[in-house]
Amino acid sequence: EAEDRESPALRGGPGAPRRLSALTPWILDFSHDPIRLPPRPPTLRHASYEDDFDFTTVFCDVFWDASGESIRLVGPPLLNLEAELDFAFTALPSMQRCAFEVRHKRWVDLVTVPVPPGTTGLIADTSLGRAFLAPQPNLSGLFDGRRCIYAMSQDNDIAWIQDWVRYYSRGHGANGVVLYDNASTAYDVRELDDALRSIDPAIEVLTIPWPYKWGVFDGRRPLSYSIWDSFYGQAAAFEHARLRYFRTAASVINVDIDELAVTRDGQSAFEIAEQSDTGFIRFDGWWIHNYATEPLPQQRRHKHFFHKKVGRLDACTEKWAVVPAKSPEDVQWAIHNVIGMTPDEASFKVGLRHFKPINTSWDVDSNLTDAKRTELFHGDGAGLEIDEELRRTLARVFPDGEDDRPAAAPARPAEIVAYQHRVRSEALARSGR
Repeated sequence: EAEDRESPALRGGPGAPRRLSALTPWILDFSHDPIRLPPRPPTLRHASYEDDFDFTTVFCDVFWDASGESIRLVGPPLLNLEAELDFAFTALPSMQRCAFEVRHKRWVDLVTVPVPPGTTGLIADTSLGRAFLAPQPNLSGLFDGRRCIYAMSQDNDIAWIQDWVRYYSRGHGANGVVLYDNASTAYDVRELDDALRSIDPAIEVLTIPWPYKWGVFDGRRPLSYSIWDSFYGQAAAFEHARLRYFRTAASVINVDIDELAVTRDGQSAFEIAEQSDTGFIRFDGWWIHNYATEPLPQQRRHKHFFHKKVGRLDACTEKWAVVPAKSPEDVQWAIHNVIGMTPDEASFKVGLRHFKPINTSWDVDSNLTDAKRTELFHGDGAGLEIDEELRRTLARVFPDGEDDRPAAAPARPAEIVAYQHRVRSEALARSGR
């Protein structure tokens, strides 16, 4: 084992094997099995609610806890399924019946099953019959002591994702990346993984295929304004990442592909979190608009944009960084907060910049409007000013003269590429893109 730790391949150097992280899902048959009943009254559901709701995922993954003493099952809220399925768990091969705990968190449920030594799997007895569950390994060791960035992405431009990794690697010292790909159709997960691994062999990368429904995203629409009760896919991913990958990481920053953290003196946001008393910082900032004084190339990149509204009247929602060792078991990592932890006073040292142009127009610009983020400020930029702090940071991280092309993934045979384009084109056409 000591020799393996020292091998160049396991350190991620040239010739390193691809890091894969398989999942053990448990999904019900919609036609025959019990299904999860939506928690929202029909009168508050938009027409697309049922299309987006996850009726059938019981658990997104089954995996070993980092301690090796229990098995974790993470998934959407069980709701009515907890009683209807009536779980009982037995350890294999000992056939010992196991007590278990169900912890109900916001938008996600966590089942913990302590198991005897020598356990290799679980038998789950339910009202439907018997299922055999093979727990996946805990991979926290891959990111032990590393400074990691985390996000979920769907169909973001690969060049944007590469620049996101470069920014946090060069600007903040990130050397670990865990990216959940939520059923992208514009490219294959392996292609994305190749592109991220090509950036720097010193960065440990895991690209996780996350095929589950993100859930209902309608909390900004008039009928359901501020109702966020049915978006389970991302909530489950946070709990999954925390327990399976990040238990022993030095620190983790949660930011989306269109979000860059900036510090006044260039200090690493990881370092600020690690040196804080609580081990948790939560930082806000403002939007960066789709406006540039110079002609833009065909492909938009973060570095092309640094204009904000005059004054600080255009705030964006907070993101955060945390030290997992200081993150207690009963807290919950969520999109904009670590629920149950108190942000440290050092949070003021970090600012967030949320880029409207780094967007595929999947979301509106603000609550209760239909304007897409990428459609704004194509005019003369009246009411905008240069964010000097951001411009300086972008110039430092992405210097002039640097090769602007995205890092290339390994070449594939032309015949395979042709088939990939054909299948993806069909998928994009079906969705009207």
